[in-house]
Amino acid sequence: MPDEITPCIGLTGKSGYGKTYKAKQLLGSCARSIVYDMIRDDGKPDHPEYGYDAMGYQIINGPLQPGSTVLVDAMRQPSFHICYRPGDINAELNYFCECLKWAGSQGALTVFFDECYYLTENLIPMPIRELIRMRRHLGLTLMFACQRPQKFGRDLFNALTALYVFYATGVNDIEYLEKNGPGFDLKVLATLGVNQYVKLEL
Repeated sequence: MPDEITPCIGLTGKSGYGKTYKAKQLLGSCARSIVYDMIRDDGKPDHPEYGYDAMGYQIINGPLQPGSTVLVDAMRQPSFHICYRPGDINAELNYFCECLKWAGSQGALTVFFDECYYLTENLIPMPIRELIRMRRHLGLTLMFACQRPQKFGRDLFNALTALYVFYATGVNDIEYLEKNGPGFDLKVLATLGVNQYVKLEL
């Protein structure tokens, strides 16, 4: 049975255990999608293994300048990949989220924030907070991924409607899920193999 795309999805777990693969599956089931990804110091996307180019994604390297037509033009396409440098995001995030509001009005749209702890670990930036609050009205499905569940930040974790948990053995990770997630046998997380996960409905 295919996964239902719920309004606000999280993916968490150790690197190399399937978050990327699952994200591609979920994005592949969406008619329109955007990936907002960290960019490395060498100017390349942090996760080239996603194969976004093979999926038809147009890659745009930031910074995103307010008033530029590049982002708006890209949002007219079925899918594209935004790359950003962590140090540049404050200036461009508001513009990106404003453009998302317009893009969502053109039809259902899924937005995937990868390595989201750069954005949300301490406090959800107001532009993303507003997207979460207005996601249904804007026709947006939001996806967030990071390696450790506590790195989502408390506010974002509380906003998630579903969480895919991959292999995890860290004591802090397990304790966080015990405290904040619905009850389930957490011992199973240490037994999961590659591409295996527990899906929590939150």
